[in-house]
Amino acid sequence: LVGLLTSEALTLPYYRNHELARWADELAASGTVTRGLAFSSAMAQFMPASLSRRVLDMVDVDSDKWAQYAPTQRWPLSWVYAREGRKLAEWEARVAEDFDATLLVSNDEAALLQQRAPQAKSRIGAFENGVDADYFSPARDYPNPYPADVQGVVFTGAMDYWPNIDAVTWFADHIFPAVRDAVPGAQFTIVGSRPTEAVIGLARQTGVVVTGGVSDVRPWLAHAACAVAPLRIARGVQ
Repeated sequence: LVGLLTSEALTLPYYRNHELARWADELAASGTVTRGLAFSSAMAQFMPASLSRRVLDMVDVDSDKWAQYAPTQRWPLSWVYAREGRKLAEWEARVAEDFDATLLVSNDEAALLQQRAPQAKSRIGAFENGVDADYFSPARDYPNPYPADVQGVVFTGAMDYWPNIDAVTWFADHIFPAVRDAVPGAQFTIVGSRPTEAVIGLARQTGVVVTGGVSDVRPWLAHAACAVAPLRIARGVQ
């Protein structure tokens, strides 16, 4: 409601925290901290202007996600999401022009922000996520969580996140039946915490398993025949 009244992106008042803002301002005023790194566009609002160098790891152009959400919803959510897409895009361009450097997770994301903030183009770049190749190595000796006669097709992710819900639903409804026809032993396993009722309901389909949260995703990945990422609505790196 505050965001609607002040004509700002709803993301900003949603994450606003006066204690955090005061803490950051006090650190900057003390001279103890002279440089700052903010993670995501929502956190840019806490970065003191007085710091000598300020870097924003925006990760992805989140406004485009909301713009993608809008056509999939009925009014009033369609209006709210479209508005958020516009307002957050304005904020992202503003902070990109204000910060000394802005990083995004892929070249495509960086190019999109450069189009929206041309004055800051030279200060916008990509910095990809790293992967701990040893920790996630499939060569490690994990117990096989799949039945012996199963060819595992796995998706991992937080299962209360809308793009993930859309992804597994679309895959289960439109792709996996053809996979089962070709490979009768295929099992689509959805591994991730907090599955919604819609996700849990997918387990009623033949060959679909929903695990809920697991202590370690690595065995599910290591012993799968393949991993899928059928995301249709999302930003960043899939």
